Amino acid sequence: MRHFILSSGATLATALALAGPAAADVYIRAPFVRVQVGDGVHVRAPFVNVFVPSGPRVYFVAPPAPPGPVFEAPPPEAVPDPTKKSPRVKPMPPPQVDPDDAAPVPAQPEQVLTPEQFVKAFQPKAGNYEVTLLNPVTRGPTTVRFTLPQGAPRRVDVSRTQIEFDYGPRRYVRIRFDRDGAEIISR
Repeated sequence: MRHFILSSGATLATALALAGPAAADVYIRAPFVRVQVGDGVHVRAPFVNVFVPSGPRVYFVAPPAPPGPVFEAPPPEAVPDPTKKSPRVKPMPPPQVDPDDAAPVPAQPEQVLTPEQFVKAFQPKAGNYEVTLLNPVTRGPTTVRFTLPQGAPRRVDVSRTQIEFDYGPRRYVRIRFDRDGAEIISR
């Protein structure tokens, strides 16, 4: 038995040592899609034909930007000594402040509505709309542009991540919020 195991192991080691590198090609076919992996990756589908060759990767590095213009600082000006009085310079009176010329008060930022607050205050009518709502996913303001069809919706539903205007069987306008903003789906 020992002789059989040793001879089998020696035969297997010889076969592996003499075997050359083999190509491992993978070919996948499905309706309308073909993927082939071998000397590169081929993907073929309707309106798609992609080939990525295998081989060494080549990286391109942009050349350094040319140096920009050189600006020199103006020479420093002589500052008069405040302890010495100049006969030519008369002190100026302090400026008079007019209460009507006071600096304007900055406007308060517009409050962004949550989807629930928007639905309570909104009267849905046919037309194009652009509103800024608080995205419930990112908690940031998101500008939403949508169009409502003719007629009044049967109901307006609000969930945690979407608003839906239901106009009947298979007719709706849905505003769905995600990390990238808002997606409008209408039928």
